Amino acid sequence: HVTTRVAVVGANGRVGSALVRHLTESHDVTAIVRQPGESPVDIAVRAADGVDVVVNAAGVAHLEQPTPADRERLRVGNIDLPLALAAAALAAHAHLIHISSVKATPDATTEYGQSKYEANQRLESEFGDRFADSGLSLVIVRPLALLFPTLDAGKVARLRFLRHWPSVLTPPVRLPVLTSTAFEAVVTEALDTIAERGFRYRDFERTELGTLADVRRAFISSPMRGGGRS
Repeated sequence: HVTTRVAVVGANGRVGSALVRHLTESHDVTAIVRQPGESPVDIAVRAADGVDVVVNAAGVAHLEQPTPADRERLRVGNIDLPLALAAAALAAHAHLIHISSVKATPDATTEYGQSKYEANQRLESEFGDRFADSGLSLVIVRPLALLFPTLDAGKVARLRFLRHWPSVLTPPVRLPVLTSTAFEAVVTEALDTIAERGFRYRDFERTELGTLADVRRAFISSPMRGGGRS
């Protein structure tokens, strides 16, 4: 059995750190964290060096009222970096799995969603055929909001009332979230099918069936730490 060498970019983030823990169980994982002064191209070249697959879990999370500086961060983190990673992966003959967002749509109303959508479109138009011609795979995963039980997702304060809400009064509802297990399974699936060369999306077109009690366990019972939504 040949171990796949995988670089996870954004390894110190909420999504990236979860993926590093998960993928290390069956792959040779290199954790890539931005160093001071590094440009997107610098990060990309370092990430693609000597690996079979680059997984991009980096990015700038949703910002309610972005400032001009925030908009620059959104551009660099959500557009420039994925494109640089695609170019570097192609040059190094490595596959690329890009973690995007379900909010990356043509009618996105937030600058976060717009930045994610532009990156997806440019990855497809500028690199899709080139990956296919090189016998490589470029996969975009578009998850819903992610619930990782050991972390919160930014809106904990609004949900604190659930601490006192009786579990018997939390019937099953459709929650626009993914558990870490469901998300990690899809990334594993993408890794297992990288031999299918070319460009493709792996979208989540549904929501998890859960209860308010599930939200309470995931958001409330965990350590109170800040974070954005994927």
